[in-house]
Amino acid sequence: MSILTEKRYKLFIDGQWLDSSDNTTLRTTNPANGEFLAEIADATNEDVDRAVKAARKAFET
Repeated sequence: MSILTEKRYKLFIDGQWLDSSDNTTLRTTNPANGEFLAEIADATNEDVDRAVKAARKAFET
């Protein structure tokens, strides 16, 4: 029985759901049985920098 409602997840940066800047993803599987769980955006250094910048900006307010 799968409890996930989505099979693809994006990055949440600065209030927006985004694909990674290079559109790469990672496939996740259940380690107990190898069943596919979801595909997730694979953040690049650029994505992390953008997320940190947004977090710093949000912290100021």
